[in-house]
Amino acid sequence: VGGAQKLSLGDGCGYVGTIVHELGHALGLHHEHQRSDRDTYLNVYLDNVKSGQGHNFDKTDPSQELIYTNYDYSSIMHYGCYAFSKQPGVLKTMEAKNGTLLQDPYNKPGLTNNDITMVRKLYKC
Repeated sequence: VGGAQKLSLGDGCGYVGTIVHELGHALGLHHEHQRSDRDTYLNVYLDNVKSGQGHNFDKTDPSQELIYTNYDYSSIMHYGCYAFSKQPGVLKTMEAKNGTLLQDPYNKPGLTNNDITMVRKLYKC
């Protein structure tokens, strides 16, 4: 907070969506699928998650969520339906309850309107 933010991208992270996702973290955005109210919008299948990766599906403490927008399945901060799957392409780790296909950040073109609203609220601009 208030200081420099170092952004390091490993091999395979050169996709625009991945870069924007990581910059989102540097700006203070959290994963959309980890919101405290996510169970209203998602089915999460923890049994399909690779060993040691369950923390990627932990929900945020509601007391730490100070800014809300509508749930955004297309957010650059939302993982895809096979994220951290034991069998990617076979076993889904989450599904949208409304049937929306959940895409990985690397498949997304950039920020959604809700992502932009979140940044504006965070920085009061």
